[in-house]
Amino acid sequence: VRCLSVTAEAMAQDFSVGPPWITRLDDLQAALPLWEFFAPRIRKQYRNLIAEMYAYSLSFATVGRPHILFDHFMVSYPEAPVDEQAWEWVGEDDDPCADEIPGHQRP
Repeated sequence: VRCLSVTAEAMAQDFSVGPPWITRLDDLQAALPLWEFFAPRIRKQYRNLIAEMYAYSLSFATVGRPHILFDHFMVSYPEAPVDEQAWEWVGEDDDPCADEIPGHQRP
């Protein structure tokens, strides 16, 4: 089984992810049956919220479809280290709701 031959370094670099924002259909088609197979087994052993993410990583490692990680675009909490997240791209005056949504009134 391919996943057993993945090094810890490769696993951390190429497969330590959750479900992607952008992917290719053929990659999903290759990994989806294994993701579906692994998820309930991992959930049974580890009853935490991210069992599906572990199953996702394991399934893509098994079919040999590494990922390219762009985690520096993430903005999750203001106290994050400066070099880890994209807060520098968010200005103090930026308002994500500034543009009116057609048919929607702001409260």
